Amino acid sequence: MRSEIQPPEFAQPLALHIIPPHRSGKANQKQRDQEVALEAAMQSLVLDQKHPVALELAGTAERRSFIVRATSQTALYHVEALLRSQYPQLGVEPLRAYEDPFLLQSHEDVSAIELVAGAAPYMPLRSWQDSKQKPQGEVDPLLGLLAALSKLPDGMRAVTQIGLVPAPPNWSKPYLRKSIEDALDPEKRKAQIDTANARDATQATNWAASKSPWESLSTPVVLILGVMIILLALMQRWIPAWVGEAFKRLLQGQDPNIGGGQIFQIFAFFVGVLVIGGLIFLATERIRGLFQGEMYDTKLVSEKTSRMAYRVRIRLYVIGPATRSVSIPTGESYVEGRRAGQTWQQLQAERQNNEERQEVLLRLIAAYRQFHIASGAYFLPKQIKATEARRLISPEIKRPGYGWHQGLAKSRHLIGVDALAALWHMPSSSVLPELALVEQRRSRTLLMSPELARLSEGYPPIGYSEHGGYKLPFSLNPQFFTLHTLIGGKSGEGKSTFMEHIARDAMAQGGLVLIDPHGDLCEHALRSVPDDRADDVVLIDLSDPTASTGINPLDITLGRNRDKAISDLLKTLSKIWEEAWGPRMENAFEMALRTLFEANRVLVAQDAQEGPHQQYTILDVLPILTNENFCHAILQQIQDDYLHRWWREYYEPMTLMQQRDVVIPVLSKVAKFEGIIARRILGQSVSTVNFTQLVAERKIILLKLAKGVVGADVAAIVGATLLGLIQLTMEEQGSKALEERVRLPIIIDEFQTIAGADYGALAELRKYGATFFLATQSLEYLQKLDEVLLPMVLANVKQLVVFHMSAQDAETLCEELGVEQEDITNLNMYSCYVKLASGSRRQPTFSLNVSPPEPGTGTMADSIRARCRVRYTCSVDVIDERLREAMVRSLRLAPPPMPKGKKRRNAVPTGAINPPDAVISLPAAPVPQPEPQANETEDLVLAATNNPGGEQPRSRGRRGRRGGKKAKKTGTGGTTALAFSDGFDDDGSNDQRELVNLNTRRERSEVDDHAQ
Repeated sequence: MRSEIQPPEFAQPLALHIIPPHRSGKANQKQRDQEVALEAAMQSLVLDQKHPVALELAGTAERRSFIVRATSQTALYHVEALLRSQYPQLGVEPLRAYEDPFLLQSHEDVSAIELVAGAAPYMPLRSWQDSKQKPQGEVDPLLGLLAALSKLPDGMRAVTQIGLVPAPPNWSKPYLRKSIEDALDPEKRKAQIDTANARDATQATNWAASKSPWESLSTPVVLILGVMIILLALMQRWIPAWVGEAFKRLLQGQDPNIGGGQIFQIFAFFVGVLVIGGLIFLATERIRGLFQGEMYDTKLVSEKTSRMAYRVRIRLYVIGPATRSVSIPTGESYVEGRRAGQTWQQLQAERQNNEERQEVLLRLIAAYRQFHIASGAYFLPKQIKATEARRLISPEIKRPGYGWHQGLAKSRHLIGVDALAALWHMPSSSVLPELALVEQRRSRTLLMSPELARLSEGYPPIGYSEHGGYKLPFSLNPQFFTLHTLIGGKSGEGKSTFMEHIARDAMAQGGLVLIDPHGDLCEHALRSVPDDRADDVVLIDLSDPTASTGINPLDITLGRNRDKAISDLLKTLSKIWEEAWGPRMENAFEMALRTLFEANRVLVAQDAQEGPHQQYTILDVLPILTNENFCHAILQQIQDDYLHRWWREYYEPMTLMQQRDVVIPVLSKVAKFEGIIARRILGQSVSTVNFTQLVAERKIILLKLAKGVVGADVAAIVGATLLGLIQLTMEEQGSKALEERVRLPIIIDEFQTIAGADYGALAELRKYGATFFLATQSLEYLQKLDEVLLPMVLANVKQLVVFHMSAQDAETLCEELGVEQEDITNLNMYSCYVKLASGSRRQPTFSLNVSPPEPGTGTMADSIRARCRVRYTCSVDVIDERLREAMVRSLRLAPPPMPKGKKRRNAVPTGAINPPDAVISLPAAPVPQPEPQANETEDLVLAATNNPGGEQPRSRGRRGRRGGKKAKKTGTGGTTALAFSDGFDDDGSNDQRELVNLNTRRERSEVDDHAQ
């Protein structure tokens, strides 16, 4: 009966799972040098005879793996350190209990064979160092062993184990003579003796020929005759009497007179003598062979005896199901079957399983024949009993007679370190990628420098740098937040997790700006706000359907200089539309903004309470360039003569086509801000946030663009505008002393989608206190957007954090990091390469496994969101009402209807722009009327119901065909200058139609936004 050995459940084995590296530690090292280094490592693989080590190859139907086993943790640590020294990129994991191939279940059985030495201990096996015997093409003999472990049946596993204990240092002393003495030397000496004896015998024969027959008898002949006489005397009693009589008669010359039976006896006697003589001869030769030396090659012996050796036990195990499920009848036959012990079907199934295990063992035995040498050592298989095999794989290694290390100390099987290195090693990098079912470590690990490890002390770690058995925590020290950083990685690789760590630490230290195009990163950061900083958070959420933040770059209450504010705004807008920006358009844009800015100054000065809420915004650029009365009303309030001169002497004298060339590019830009989300932010008269004040107070500014909700265009425009304002705020710190400047980290995810930032000024902005952390998914996409953007960014960033990226991006960054291209493309998720600077020194690149941040609380996030909604936003209902009032106010400034039959004033001809004798003056603005009440606004809307299409039917009147002909006659080509009173209908309903158009466009925009 089979004894059941139940291992302790979940017992952790003293074993390591070794994961081969994709490449060796020294990429430029030759294969030959690696083999020599591995042989050197094998010499000190085992501590001593009390700490044996086993090297295993295990295979199942799903995987093939490398395992190192020991009897103590000390020995295991030693083996791990030694292997890592030769394979720096080696992966080492503790072998889990359920993954241990020696874990024998109750329904399993084991078959085992030991490969014993078939030759003398001084004979070597085939090894890598034998250049003459090494196959061509650097064929790895390990591949044959791994092949034998492939295609195993389901539920079966095979293990090849090499148990090791070091042999004595002088193990080869008894065999050293054979390394210098030829095996044929004894035979050569014997041949020389025989030759001398033959020469002496010839000389004796010649001397005897000259003597008498008696004198010519040699001593050996005399001795032989004497021995024969003695034997005859001793055997006389057994010799028949008739033999003597016949012999006498024969000597006397008479007939011996013997019969046929007597002749047969004599014949049998002589045959027996010949047989006995032959047996004596064979026995003599056999005895001589025992004392004759074995044939050997002195070079092979010298190769084996010159190296250290181990006492080994090479055992092959195959573990599989003991029996298969068979149908057992019920009733009396079932009872009889149980009494008998096993049914015939069970015996057949067990026999079949045993045959399958034996077949796998035969494959393993055949695989080890590649190490045989015909003139050297070889293996002989020796069957191991099943009971003994179960004791050998038992996890109870401390129990006497149990454990894989049994019999190692007394083993006579000696293997040199060169052969051991050939029997068990890591596959070469050239063949490893082609091996199926072999786990491999493809990403390259690099350990962080001791200086960075020292600087990380005292701060919460965000990940660990692991290499060569070391695991060092990495933290974001304060100096990390003073240098621009580029973070690259595909989506879902850990880029956002790393930025979340940056945001968490930055919020604990001071101010922060986080711009998230999507929203998830912003939400995670909101949940991670420290409790003591909850009151300092400013959340700008574009996806909030109930409230919106207000930002008016023309807001006088912000206390900014007019020319600086306008210049900064135009600088931001020019970055957004860099390819569609011209000097004429910029001039018109600038003058319109200056005019509105001066008008805001007057409004606030006249009424400090209500005036700020009446301020003009960037949305008013359109009416000031197209509405004559609106422009006149504003110009009448301001006192800047230079602005008056520009409108009077430059803009108004232009022809219609010239004005269109100038105005249309401006209007196309301003129209981008008329979307629902954009106009609610940039259309508010009073800014609800003051970036200068927020930066000075080290606030936490979280900008959630949510382009998936509001649309990519709106998110890009608003995000670029806000980022530009933040950058300009940082530039204002240039007037402060260096120690007074606020250090502000600015995290921008997918920064290529926000084109309004001046990334070329990163170095300058760093002087002003801004530190950018720019994240992107693709560098190749950056180059397609702007050829100079990527080189510009790489030239200004001092730190790199690179996750898994495309091959094209990896090729760009590999030289920056000092790694290879495939190192980046093979990075695992949440693993990255980091290159930092510490002080004035460049730190070497190291690999980092980013840890997931601690989850925050949703309660804190909701509280912060509610607080920010009260402090920094305004209700969308209020905003929409104010926008409506501003629109109606501009419409009420439309020119009054012309009496029927009265012509408008002629425009200035094209060729007579600003004639010297003509003085063009702007007409006086109409007297401002009181603001319309709610019912008046409703009447305006209802009055326009006869035009549901929302179109503006401008009746050409006299400017129709006849007007065109008239213009043609005057040589103006049918175009007239846009006098501020031109282009209006005679029916006096332009304001209602403009309002209907506004409502129609607004409704369509809302429908489109809801559809998105």
